[in-house]
Amino acid sequence: MFSTIPHNESSPSPAPIDEKTVSISVQDVKKTFSQYAFGLRTFLTKRHVEAVQGMSFDMHPGEMVGLLGPNGAGKTTLLKIMSTLVYPSSGCVRFFGEDVRTDPIAARGMIGFITCDERSFYWRLTGRDNLRFFASLYGLSAEESDLRIADLLDALNLSYAADQRFDTYSSGMKQSLAIARGLLKNPRIVLYDEPTRSLDPLSQHNVRHLIQENRRRFPEQTHLLATHNLVEAEQLCDRIIIIVKGRIVTQGTVDEVREYFKKENSSHVVVIGSPKSDYATSLAAIDRVIHVEALGTTETTQTIRITADTAGEGLSRALEQIIGTGARVLQCDTDLMSLDEIFRAVAQPQSGYEATADQGV
Repeated sequence: MFSTIPHNESSPSPAPIDEKTVSISVQDVKKTFSQYAFGLRTFLTKRHVEAVQGMSFDMHPGEMVGLLGPNGAGKTTLLKIMSTLVYPSSGCVRFFGEDVRTDPIAARGMIGFITCDERSFYWRLTGRDNLRFFASLYGLSAEESDLRIADLLDALNLSYAADQRFDTYSSGMKQSLAIARGLLKNPRIVLYDEPTRSLDPLSQHNVRHLIQENRRRFPEQTHLLATHNLVEAEQLCDRIIIIVKGRIVTQGTVDEVREYFKKENSSHVVVIGSPKSDYATSLAAIDRVIHVEALGTTETTQTIRITADTAGEGLSRALEQIIGTGARVLQCDTDLMSLDEIFRAVAQPQSGYEATADQGV
């Protein structure tokens, strides 16, 4: 089931997932780094950092999955393992059944890796010549590469700067060129490491639109998006995986994850006919009403926020009491739990949610 959360940009229209085909399989992947540092009493100390701790998940052709987590959660390390840049300490990653460690050349031929690393470009070449160089490495013909490059530069609003040297580009322009390079060969799997991190709002919109259009044109592509932009993940992704300290703490569609972590509902209620009533005090005493806050009053109306249990009994009782006073309810809107609230809930142990590595929805 795909998320149907409304947003301002056009929703993606991916092909139905073929449950029989697994494009990406991550099985119990772990990665431990050794770090050396000078201590106060010893010249050199060594410690082990577990960047990835037993992650497992599958993806199917046509899916786009968002990989969310705070800084240091292990997102980039996992993407580097998947792109054969880093070996896992244990576990394995398979693309269409092929182990990326035993056959890294075949794995690299399947993926487009979009990263913010500017050092991999040739700074004295123009943007267009950089893309031509990488297109030749991918085995594209001159005619095919020029058509594809023109298409991508136009979609990313970089055509005007295509023949300028790369070292004259702004950070946002460099990132846009990295996205063009990652999509250049139309790979079967696309890995994104924060693709819109350095972009202004308009460029972010253009990149998201390009990703959506690319999914429509190539519906069998598999996309894994590591991002800090929660709105972006909600707009683009069919599923999300939230990781903390190298472990998966929850995964599923946004609606499924929201439902799983939802503890309470917050409703905006506009009351007409009794603007002077102290609802903040009287309604707060009702069983299963957690909190009541007055938001504003006019001569004839009062707006209040009622936070109640998810079952709806607290809100129902509060509305009954309001109507019992002779007032009328003009409006009642219940807020959905935002992805940002979900993220904070699972990323902060003090939030009260006991998230574990095998949690899922």
